Amino acid sequence: MPAKNPTPPDDGELIPDEPLHDHIDQLGLSQVRFAHLAGVNDRTVRRWLSGELETPACVHRLAIFALELQEADPIRCAELIEVFTGRGDDDGGTEQPTPPRADPMTGKAFAYELENLGLSQSEFAQLTLTNPHTVRRWADQEQYIPSWVGRFMRLVDAVQSARHGLFTELLRELRITPTE
Repeated sequence: MPAKNPTPPDDGELIPDEPLHDHIDQLGLSQVRFAHLAGVNDRTVRRWLSGELETPACVHRLAIFALELQEADPIRCAELIEVFTGRGDDDGGTEQPTPPRADPMTGKAFAYELENLGLSQSEFAQLTLTNPHTVRRWADQEQYIPSWVGRFMRLVDAVQSARHGLFTELLRELRITPTE
């Protein structure tokens, strides 16, 4: 089967400054543990890294938030990564750590978490580079909410509490405009 060519991003989309493998290295994670952090299997990460599949922009944003948290509060970042990825050695053994399974997030829980984070659906869509209609469907329980969404929300919460102003700085850097 021929490799899939990645599609170029829209002109208005913020293109990640660094390749995904740099983010993974900076976080000090193996591909397997990063896959668990992103809520995908390790084969998907290998395909992203090889260029066979385009890495979703939301995955780059997840990595950026994890890196910002790592810089602001390394202990909190390490704790969250352990929660998301499970524990164990995955650098050569045959046993791969299995992240804890979480029940799928409901639309009601999603809307509640957005409110707790002080984010509108529009802001969350901008933040994760997700279609606003998809975010609305998640909140209205019309569409399954992927596992990365809950992880992303926990990272946002940790970044907001890590250092005063850090979250606002990130929003400004990512060119996200708050809605009133």
